[in-house]
Amino acid sequence: VQLDSCPWKEHKSDPGKIYYHNNETKESTWTIPKELAELKGTSIALSLKRLLFYILVTMHGVMWFLYNNFSTCAIINLVTEIIKQEQEQE
Repeated sequence: VQLDSCPWKEHKSDPGKIYYHNNETKESTWTIPKELAELKGTSIALSLKRLLFYILVTMHGVMWFLYNNFSTCAIINLVTEIIKQEQEQE
């Protein structure tokens, strides 16, 4: 997904309202063009997939570390303590 290759770019007017300008056709519009909206949607979806993958890999590593270095009882106690601390902060 390449937002840079899209001729539509997002700009702000002097009062701060967002508008879109096509560098090729010189057309401007207040509503987001379909082509740009689709690219942004795809870009966001890809970013979310990457974030989810990172979280899963990180959590897998944490769980593997705990599994290999602590007894089941110690892990349960650790998780219970973390949950208690989270509840106290709320």
